[in-house]
Amino acid sequence: MSGECRFSVVIPFKDEEDRLPNTVKQVLEYFFLKGVTFEIILVDDGSVDQTVARVSEFLKDTRVRLLRHEVNKGKGAAIRTGVLDSRGEMVLFMDADMATPIEEFGKLLVAIRGGADIAIGSRAHKQSQVTKRQPAHRVVIGKIGNALIRLVLGLPFSDTQCGFKMFMRATAVDLFSDLKFLRWSFDYEVLYLARRHGYKIVEVPIVWHNMPGSKFHPVKDAVRCFCDLLSIKWRYIFKK
Repeated sequence: MSGECRFSVVIPFKDEEDRLPNTVKQVLEYFFLKGVTFEIILVDDGSVDQTVARVSEFLKDTRVRLLRHEVNKGKGAAIRTGVLDSRGEMVLFMDADMATPIEEFGKLLVAIRGGADIAIGSRAHKQSQVTKRQPAHRVVIGKIGNALIRLVLGLPFSDTQCGFKMFMRATAVDLFSDLKFLRWSFDYEVLYLARRHGYKIVEVPIVWHNMPGSKFHPVKDAVRCFCDLLSIKWRYIFKK
């Protein structure tokens, strides 16, 4: 794709053969109707199913690109790969299951145009519409996790983990270039780094619908995230 690009949409995925094709189709249609210049960057994080084959037809469109990790490195690593290869003035990353509809893009854009460097979708915002909630145990884990993130890192946000965030590209490149925690913990590392760098972050209410098939393990990954949280505290606060 040549010429100026206004928006980059980064979609990380692993084994999403049933959902990603429809997501790409909807994102293409949405931005086409908006009449803006854009690109979609699909980042395969070590898929072993037929996702790549299923989305190959979209690669005929020069606005769609595919980047690949031969082995699974983590969601944060996949988004970093996409961000660092992006060309847009602004970068959105979103989940392959489209739990947050692409139509919510406009809400984040308003925040960016209002002066924010980063706009983050928040399921916990009092004005958000959660049309289908997570299972009770996931809700409890999420609330405990958010409380720990606030306590340990001092982040004031009600939801750091929603997979729908927009950055000015220069901001995103600055932050993701320095990313050290490449799996589920990347969200709060990025936001912590952003606050250290003085970037303005706005939390935005969104529509969100829980989708089945989450790859987050409620015990193993939760423990890993807690360990990462302490490691981030050590790396950026204690070890100066």
